[in-house]
Amino acid sequence: MIFRKLPEQWSTDLLVVALGENGFDSFEELDEQLKAYIPIADYDESALHQNGIIKQAIDQHLLAENRIKAENWNARWENSFEPVVVDDRCVVRATFHPSQGQFEHEIVIDPKMSFGTGHHQTTYLMLKALLDLDVTGTSFLDMGCGTGILAILAARMHAAKVLAIDYDEWAYNNAVENVKLNDCEQIDVVHGDVSFLQNHRFNIILANINKNIVLRDLEHYSNHLLPGGILLLSGFYESDAADVTNKAMEYSLVLRDTAAQNDWTMLKFEKENTP
Repeated sequence: MIFRKLPEQWSTDLLVVALGENGFDSFEELDEQLKAYIPIADYDESALHQNGIIKQAIDQHLLAENRIKAENWNARWENSFEPVVVDDRCVVRATFHPSQGQFEHEIVIDPKMSFGTGHHQTTYLMLKALLDLDVTGTSFLDMGCGTGILAILAARMHAAKVLAIDYDEWAYNNAVENVKLNDCEQIDVVHGDVSFLQNHRFNIILANINKNIVLRDLEHYSNHLLPGGILLLSGFYESDAADVTNKAMEYSLVLRDTAAQNDWTMLKFEKENTP
C-alpha cells in the first residue's frame, strides 16, 4: 500500500499502528508518502474499512494498492544494495561484492524477499547493540530472523548455540541459505513462531519485529530468557518505546539502554534475578 500526499495534521505513527493492527509488517517513509507492506496471503481489504484512520485515507483517495512480484526483488537489490559497515567492526555485503578483510566480522547476505541487510535503521541498531555484548559461549535466539543476519553475527561472535525463527516461509528459506553461505553450523533455523520454543531458554534474545508482535510476545520472551539474560528489541518508533517498556516491566524486564536513529529505536532489557 502507498499513502500519498499525507496531510500535515496526520500522524504517521498512528497510521503505522493502525496498519500494524491489520497485518502490515514493514514500512518505508518517503517525502509525503508512507509505503506499507503485507504478504498477499494476509491482506484483507474489507478489514481496512473498519479502522477509522485507514478508512479516512481511503475516502480521501490517499491510498493506492501495488502488488510486487517476488521474482523481481533480487534484481532490484543487485542494482542498489551497497555494503553496510557498522562501527568499523562489521561489514554486511552481498555475494556480488568483493570480500573486505579489514573488518572483525564479515557477513554475506543475499536478501531475496527477506528483511535484514543492515540498511534499515532497526537492523543497523540491532547489529550495533549486538557488537557491544559478550556473546561468547551463550545460547542465543533471533526471533523474526528475516535474512538471518543477526543470528549470523552472533555465530561470528562465538555464541555456542543459535536458534533463528521466522514464521514467513520466504524468510525461513532465505535464512537457511544465508546460514549455509556463512558456514555457521551452530545456527538452527526454524519455520515457526514462539510456540516452537517450549522448554528452550536463552542468555540473549533479539526480536526486530513490529510493535504489535513485540507487545504480544513479550511474556514469551521473558519466560524463555535466563535470569540476568539480555533482550534486545527493535522494529518500532521512539514514540512506541514507552508502551514497550511499560509492558516489559510486567515481566521482570529492566530497561538498561536505548538507542535511536531517524525516529526508530532499540531497547535493551535485562531479566531480573528473582528469588
